[in-house]
Amino acid sequence: MPLDAEKKGKLRSKFAALNKDGDKFLDFHEMSKLLRKGNPGMSDAELRSVYNGVDKNGDGKVSFDEFVEYLYPGEGLSSGGGGMRGPERFFYDKNSYTGVHTKGGPSTIDRVDNLSTFRTGGK
Repeated sequence: MPLDAEKKGKLRSKFAALNKDGDKFLDFHEMSKLLRKGNPGMSDAELRSVYNGVDKNGDGKVSFDEFVEYLYPGEGLSSGGGGMRGPERFFYDKNSYTGVHTKGGPSTIDRVDNLSTFRTGGK
């Protein structure tokens, strides 16, 4: 069921209340407080695992869209034009691609240092 504007507004207010430093993102400590309210016995490793799962783009902070996606799968990143789709998602979303380009751009693995090997057939 899609989120209506009223529900999304309430989520935005809750997100803002959790965001103590006002940077429009939840850092690990801000998110940990929320998670520990629901489950006080969570270990730091469990908290980190959940946090890393919520942080879809791996930038070390949770955006509002990532927060919504965590609470209501299919309603955050994939709606509203803020999420990654198509080739962009393939190359930059670490959940859909685990190759060398997860940070965007070629790595040294892709670089051909000795083109003569390829021109001569390795001779």
